[in-house]
Amino acid sequence: MTPLACAISLVYLDVARVLLDYGADIETRNDNDMTPLHSAALMRDLSAVRMLLERGADVESKDDMGRTPLHTTISNINLVLSLLANGADIHARDNLGQTPLHSAAMYGHKSAVEALVNRGADLTSMDINGDTPWAAAIAHGRHPAIIRLLGHRARRNARVRVY
Repeated sequence: MTPLACAISLVYLDVARVLLDYGADIETRNDNDMTPLHSAALMRDLSAVRMLLERGADVESKDDMGRTPLHTTISNINLVLSLLANGADIHARDNLGQTPLHSAAMYGHKSAVEALVNRGADLTSMDINGDTPWAAAIAHGRHPAIIRLLGHRARRNARVRVY
């Protein structure tokens, strides 16, 4: 782990700022190919995310699973909104072909579902298994996400795989 990644993971923002001021690479990657922005998103640290974005962190960087910071922080609506305001791609796909909407639906994060759909996320996008966000919500029993997707006219008769 680099000093910058360590500072972000431990939420030492003053240390992270000093490291960046002295030339630390904001896009350096850890063993999982995650950037400091991914780490801040995983830590659900809005201040760190904002600081890294202000310093030019790539909002579209992907980790070894193809996930962007938006994929990894889908449970925190404030982080989702911050990343979206800074140009995060709502259509970005990970290595399984899943979009942030798939993640939000699969884990039942209704506020994120709402924010993504209101910004044009594709309700019919399919991952590599042919699952839509609607199917992911059903298969994982995520009632709040199911209700939100129904409100946005998700395909009610889409096929659902049983896991």
